[in-house]
Amino acid sequence: MFNQEYDRRFYEVSNKFEELENKMKEHHNQQVEDKTNEFEDMFVNCPQKAAPEILNLSKILETLVKKKEYTRAHQIQLKIIEITNNNSQNWISEKEKKLRKELEKMRVRQDNELNNLHLRMNQAYNEFKKKRAIEFDK
Repeated sequence: MFNQEYDRRFYEVSNKFEELENKMKEHHNQQVEDKTNEFEDMFVNCPQKAAPEILNLSKILETLVKKKEYTRAHQIQLKIIEITNNNSQNWISEKEKKLRKELEKMRVRQDNELNNLHLRMNQAYNEFKKKRAIEFDK
């Protein structure tokens, strides 16, 4: 009878901690998803600034078109497209780098929270075992 009662209590405590751990993991996953969405929204609404070089080349392009120098204008246009693509790629890689950094910080914090929960679980199990041993010895 003694063992059955303590086994039942241990099972209840164990289930409670498993439930806490699952809720914490779900919460962590939701935090990561929220942070990713927040980050995407932040960068979608943040317009990219045109590089001074592109603005300068655009003015040169307009002047060349007015002078009807279409071959040079086409070369300038290709250069503008190339610079724009490079700037876009750099901007995207910077955005992804910042997101990875933020998510890594979040994961470290979440791992610490989970480790603390495991420590509390182990402490509770050890206390439970001590109480059981004391009660058994009486």
